[in-house]
Amino acid sequence: MKWASILLFLISTIIGFYAHADTSVARDRITTSSNDRVEYLWSQPEGKGPWPVLVLIHPHQEWPNKIGAEIFVRNNSLSYWTQKGFVTVAVSQPGYGESQGPADYCGPKSQMAVMSVIEHFRQLPFTLKNKFFLYGGSRGAVVASMIATKDPLLAGVILKSGVYDLSSAYKSYPWYSLIKLSIIWEIGFFDDVKMNERSAVNYTSQIRAPLLIIHGSADDRASISDAEFFTNKVRSSGGSADLKIINSEHIIPMEKIQTDMESFMRRYL
Repeated sequence: MKWASILLFLISTIIGFYAHADTSVARDRITTSSNDRVEYLWSQPEGKGPWPVLVLIHPHQEWPNKIGAEIFVRNNSLSYWTQKGFVTVAVSQPGYGESQGPADYCGPKSQMAVMSVIEHFRQLPFTLKNKFFLYGGSRGAVVASMIATKDPLLAGVILKSGVYDLSSAYKSYPWYSLIKLSIIWEIGFFDDVKMNERSAVNYTSQIRAPLLIIHGSADDRASISDAEFFTNKVRSSGGSADLKIINSEHIIPMEKIQTDMESFMRRYL
């Protein structure tokens, strides 16, 4: 009876795995100019294309579940947007998934990792070169906002629950804040240069892509006033930024913003 139970468990596990596995998702790696390996997962619609592209950047994840881009497979975002007609690419930041670390708290290496994947897909024959959209949530939004200051070819950028003035945010966190401790662990103590490398608010005049900024009304990790200030500064710098406030705390489920994301991207297709 014991062995029969074990066998039944193994069979059901295998069946369950294949029932939920998305065989259309590919897991690949690219090497950046600094010889760091970056993991990305992606899928494409049926047919020949060419298609627009949506690049997804994940939020922070705690050990031992630092799965990186895999989160977008598990929450069905990869398949959802592929079915909507986008080549959908999820990138693991350094220190997450199978990308080489260590993590640098949204810094130059994290930004380079994503930009290297974007450039790789721009060279492929089935993508529309001028229709690349970028999404980032929480830590991913910090990275995405900085890439928006460096990549003039992006068609649109969606930022959710992000911090856009890391210097001010760092000073506002109490000394025992896990966020402040993470920043210190990954990049060291306060340094103006390092903070500027991660604060898109200082470079709003360089942002060419329209922005959709989504923020929770009760966010206790990323100040809503920071999101409002960033939005207004982008506008005053001549850019386009829409701010949508969601009745939520810091973590906003993807299904709550999919309609807004699609409406935003369709506008620029």
